[in-house]
Amino acid sequence: LKAAIDLLHEQTFGSPFPSGANRLLELYRSIASDEKNPQQQREMQHMEAFLEDHLRLYSTEDLYSARMHWLMGNIKEDKVRRARNEGTGEERLHRNAAIQHYRIAAQLVEQHQLHNEAFKLKQNIFACYANSVQPGARHQHVEVRKCIQDIGIVETALQALDAEPFQWLTARVALM
Repeated sequence: LKAAIDLLHEQTFGSPFPSGANRLLELYRSIASDEKNPQQQREMQHMEAFLEDHLRLYSTEDLYSARMHWLMGNIKEDKVRRARNEGTGEERLHRNAAIQHYRIAAQLVEQHQLHNEAFKLKQNIFACYANSVQPGARHQHVEVRKCIQDIGIVETALQALDAEPFQWLTARVALM
């Protein structure tokens, strides 16, 4: 049922991002979810190196670059979780890198009036702060609480709902 709904949504609304950029995101998700793959970490490192080079050499202010920054943010955010779980002490380093990429992507999509995508990116920024802290301490952590106001997630949610009032998930998350 979910696949049918996703297909209907894609056919009706489509993605504002170029298909090549979306395929890279799909490839990363496939690699990241394949925990049985003995080459998983190596493949993820290769993709990260490719994106670092690509963003350094070809970064522009278009939706392709927005998606590439979004993808790099995802890669860095996944590293936050791994660092927290492995106790490496590198959570803040990866968190800050992820946030930087998500903010750039959010600025780019906002330039194109893509408020729902901007809301998703701001959710990711919030998740970076939350995921860098152990689950039991999140509700009282100063940076996590401050993040909610600093990124303007509620205002962005209202803009997204003005543009696309049928986004019930956006409304639900914003109310939390």
